[in-house]
Amino acid sequence: MHILRPSGARPGFYSALTLCLFMAFAARLLVAIVWPQPWRPDEIFQYMEPAHKLAFGTGITTWEWHAGIRSWLVPGIIAQLMKIGAACGITQQLLFIRICTAFFSLPVVIAFFWYGWRNGGSAMAWTLGVSAAFWPDILSGGIRTLGEFLAGNVLCVGVICLVAYRQESTTRICFFLAAVSGFCLSLAAAIRFQIAPASALAFLFLLQKGKIKPFFIGCLAALIPVTALGLTDYLTLEQAFQSVFRNYHYNQTLGVANSFGKKWPGYYVQKYALLWGALFPALIFFCIKSGKERRIPLLVAIFIVFYHSLIPHKEVSFVYSAVPLLVFCAACGCYTHIIARLSPAAMPVAGLSLLLLFAFYSSYTPYLSRGNYGISFELQATHRHDICGIGLLTDPQADTYREIGAGYSGLTKHIPLYLLTSPEEVKTTQQHYNYLITSTYGESGSPGADWQQIKCKEDSVCLYHRPSGCDDPPDFEQFSRKLHTLSK
Repeated sequence: MHILRPSGARPGFYSALTLCLFMAFAARLLVAIVWPQPWRPDEIFQYMEPAHKLAFGTGITTWEWHAGIRSWLVPGIIAQLMKIGAACGITQQLLFIRICTAFFSLPVVIAFFWYGWRNGGSAMAWTLGVSAAFWPDILSGGIRTLGEFLAGNVLCVGVICLVAYRQESTTRICFFLAAVSGFCLSLAAAIRFQIAPASALAFLFLLQKGKIKPFFIGCLAALIPVTALGLTDYLTLEQAFQSVFRNYHYNQTLGVANSFGKKWPGYYVQKYALLWGALFPALIFFCIKSGKERRIPLLVAIFIVFYHSLIPHKEVSFVYSAVPLLVFCAACGCYTHIIARLSPAAMPVAGLSLLLLFAFYSSYTPYLSRGNYGISFELQATHRHDICGIGLLTDPQADTYREIGAGYSGLTKHIPLYLLTSPEEVKTTQQHYNYLITSTYGESGSPGADWQQIKCKEDSVCLYHRPSGCDDPPDFEQFSRKLHTLSK
């Protein structure tokens, strides 16, 4: 632990860090409880559901898993956590995994805080620490199982260690920082191979005059995650690194990803300017003022946004890995040009925390609240003693099934889920389930006389109950089969 302690740090370092981590974890836990909706559907269907199927035998399987373009590396780890949770008597696996993910995201806060204390003492540590704890994207991303969030957080830790490594003269600490940086940069690429170009760019800065041995230590550490990915793919798919080259073939060569929508090259800048509002120009200004050595995170972040902008299919979370790096640079610049000139610094740091929390509440909670009703109805149904199955009635052309539930990972009981695409299908299959969530017909059209409406939200998502039980045996694979049929 002493190697992590900044040189010359006062005894209050660990107590201050603990307080900052507590604040960050509490904020993430609040987001996980109040806003259970995923950032985008892949958070559930590409990570939580395959993990649930691996752990308990039930889970929704999408076409990507049939095609073998997804790695089992992350879902495999999530599955082990689910088993641990089940052994401890935890039934809400979705919430449990998000709590685990929130805990595993704390190294980002540690890296920010540690770097700040190392370079500017308590005031800089708190400036960087609260930025990592409460910046809206990092706060929300701290509970997400999406690969871009997991990889982005790991990449950020690696780059911060890289910057510290280039400033360090002590051989022992250089070895340590090079190993952590190399491991994190490689792990980020293993979690999400689309981050590999940015990891490679950052890795080049490990090579510094007079530090050849630490560079090779970093290379050796980088082999661990890469080997783990190749071995995982070899054991679970057809060959090593299949999830990388086959994913690239499907989405780039065959253009499958483009079928989910294309956006113009400036989409990411436009989207984040709208999301961050007044924070956007402030972040750009302080990034520029962050200092020469801290331009490395800025360069990596710009590179991430640049090459992702060249890809037609875009989701705002795809460039999340650039956000913590930009926030790090901006926090350093903010401290140097504002907070360091004010004494005492407690008030401006508290003001920064409130500003970031207000930005989260005003810009992100409306987005996160969208579609919460389906998940809340799903949980409400599973708490009923007579439940034997849940049907999800949705528009087959709109993929709204992704918005009205959290799959098997969101259930608290071992019951089947059924994907339905018309009221007529409800009539022919309703003996399999006695609760129904609809996202198409709302209050204006009941799915049938047998169904009693329990609750509706905004005339768009409704929960129904059929008083009689389930006469037909449960079918835990119906959802996956129907989904496979619709995707053809």
